[in-house]
Formats: sequence, C-alpha cells, structure tokens
Amino acid sequence: MAKPELGTKRLCGNCGAKFYDLSKDPIICPKCATVMALTAVATRARPEPARAAAAPSTAALASSSARSGRSSSPAPAPVRATFGTGQPMLMSIASAPRPATRAAAERIGWGSPRADGAGVGIACGTEKGSWVATAVELRVGDDRRPVLDRIVTAFDCGAVIDRDGMTNQIEGAMSMALGGALFEAVHFGAGGITNGTLTDYRVPRFADMPPIEVVLLDRPDEPSAGGGETPMIALAPAVANAIFAATGVRLRSMPLVPDGVVPDRP
Repeated sequence: MAKPELGTKRLCGNCGAKFYDLSKDPIICPKCATVMALTAVATRARPEPARAAAAPSTAALASSSARSGRSSSPAPAPVRATFGTGQPMLMSIASAPRPATRAAAERIGWGSPRADGAGVGIACGTEKGSWVATAVELRVGDDRRPVLDRIVTAFDCGAVIDRDGMTNQIEGAMSMALGGALFEAVHFGAGGITNGTLTDYRVPRFADMPPIEVVLLDRPDEPSAGGGETPMIALAPAVANAIFAATGVRLRSMPLVPDGVVPDRP
C-alpha cells in the first residue's frame, strides 16, 4: 500500500507552527488560521554538510582553492572555471560553477585589466540551502591600506518572495560581514577584555562601505531557502583573494587587516 502524500512542509510566519499542506492557494495555518501565499517557507531537499561556523569555514575553503589554483601545477578541473575571457576563476566549492558564481563574475567584469595595485577577488559558498557568490574590487596604495571600491553579491535562495526586502537583507549582511572580514576582533589583556565598549570596538562605518550591487537569482520553480546568514559567508574570502591579486600577499587569518594595513608578507 502506497504511503499517503504528506505535501509541502510549511512554516507559519505568524505563530511559527510547522505543518504539511496539500491544498492549493490559499494556504491556511491550522493553528492560528493565518492565510499564507503559496510561496510559504519550505525546505529544499538538498543534503548539506555540517560546519562549525559558515563564514570562517568558507573563508578557509575559498583561500585554499585559490592557492591550489595559483600553484605551479594546474588546479583540478572541478575547482576551476573559465568565463569567456580565458582567465580561470578560482572556486571555493569543488563542483560545477553555480549560476550565482557566474552572475557575480560577469557583473564584476572578471578578467578585465586592472591598474597596478588593484585586484579582484571572488568566492562562493552554500549554507541553509542557499548559494552565494561575492566578488570584490579593491586597491592597495603605497600606504598599504586596502580601499574597497565595489562589492557584488549574487544570491540564489530559490523563489524570491520580496525582492526589495531580500536586497536590503543582503546589503545589511555585507556591512556586517565587512567588519569581521577586515578588522572586528575582541582584544584581551590583564585578565579581561580591553575593547569592551563601542568606543573601543571597531565596527564598520559609512566611510568603510563601498557601493554594493546585489544580483538576485529568482527561481520560482524552487522553494524558498534561508536568506539570513548565507549572504555573509563569501565576503571575507573574496576580500582576501582581491588583496592577493593586488599585492601578492596571501592573508590567512580573520580579521584580515586588524590594523588597517596589508603587511609586506603574511
């Protein structure tokens, strides 16, 4: 005897009740009777590896992939992809290029010539069923201080319910991730925290923020996936790869430039 169809897993945005629904639009929460659209939150049927912390682990993976691509022997084919210009793009996931990665590379102008001291870096990752690719363009002057000129983030989270809200979420995620990527850190001394106030703890300011371009890959044929944390995870490795492209210095620890200066050697 065939098992009965359970339907689609739903999550009520009003009361938080989880339930399975077989009906057409409208979908009604059985607990609080809230009417929801057909695009209610659902779970993607995609296995996901466990990780201790998404942003640091993505940064480590992306930097390792970039290093393998710059070695004397070619990187394995699954780690590399070419986007029209003949210049290989270094991937942070050993799989075929995702549409998000291709979209970020095309928007940033991957393979276009840059001035001396300027560099472009890109990284991608997955978390909570979503895929993100971030590309960064920056320059490092004679004072060795990195100046970010542009951030491009392409995001694939399945069906996009609210484009403006999702864009705002990604822009906020970029501002939060920038601090952890460049300079945010808790300092200890004399048995305690030495920068325990916002006067002493460095966070991103308006002057630190470059223009942010968001590319949303709307997939109405797929269920919506997580969009809260995932946009953050590819920024740090993208910045690290851009600094390497501009200076030849590979930074392997976060924050990348706690003193605001790129060292002459890592």
